[in-house]
Amino acid sequence: MKSVLIERSSQRSNVIPKVSINDKGSFFFNHKALELMGIKESAKLQIFQDSENKNVWYIHFDNDGYGNLLIKDSKKTNPSGQLSMTDVANKIRSQFDQDPKCILRFEIQEAKIYEEQEYFPLHVIKDSLSKIKVFGRPSN
Repeated sequence: MKSVLIERSSQRSNVIPKVSINDKGSFFFNHKALELMGIKESAKLQIFQDSENKNVWYIHFDNDGYGNLLIKDSKKTNPSGQLSMTDVANKIRSQFDQDPKCILRFEIQEAKIYEEQEYFPLHVIKDSLSKIKVFGRPSN
């Protein structure tokens, strides 16, 4: 037999900047999200809701922020981030009609500038609202 080792690629071409919010109140940021937002080390953030459209949310980084985004595996090429804010997560999750155990996912979009500050819009990923995705398995 003549075999060839199949190498794993650390780069995926279809990765979008994303934050996921689980049912326990944890926020998970993938490496593309950190890259888009320019985050290389732990940072404080705030989350805002659009007063005219309750399904529109923004992330803003500020030294006065109440959430401390921790960078996981910062020595890796593609680190991720995590923070826990159960109260804020519950407020966001309550705006969407989804299975309570589903992980709610948002695409993080390019920053909007308001009063010379950057606010990153969160755009819900519709598939995460489906009741068929519960930890990667169909729900019953």
